[in-house]
Amino acid sequence: MKIFFLKMVNEVFFVKYSDNQPVKIETLCEKQGIRGEDSISDVADVIGAVKLALPSKLGAIDSDKLTLHTVVDGVEGPALGPDLLLSDLTTGRTAKTALIIKARREFTAAGII
Repeated sequence: MKIFFLKMVNEVFFVKYSDNQPVKIETLCEKQGIRGEDSISDVADVIGAVKLALPSKLGAIDSDKLTLHTVVDGVEGPALGPDLLLSDLTTGRTAKTALIIKARREFTAAGII
C-alpha cells in the first residue's frame, strides 16, 4: 500500500467590496485569524476571511447574507455556490481580476451597510 502526502500550497485571491480596493486573501494565512489546519478551500471560507479582513464594512452581516461573484470581461457572473472549491476558479488571482463580494439587496436597501 502506498501512502501519499499532499503538500498544501498557499494561494492568493483578491476580493473587492463595493468601490473599495481589493483585499488579498491567502489560503494558508494565520494572520487572517485562521489556523494552518483550517485552510481556506471554498467560497464559504473566502466569505468568512473577507469578513475578518473588512470588519468595519462586513463584520455585522451574517455570512449567509453575503455572496461571491466572478467578473469576466467586465461582466459580473451569478453568485458562486458556497461549496465551490477555489481550485475550480480561474479568476480572482490578481487585483485586476478580483472576485466581488456583495450583500443581499435587503441589507443595502435597509441602510445596514
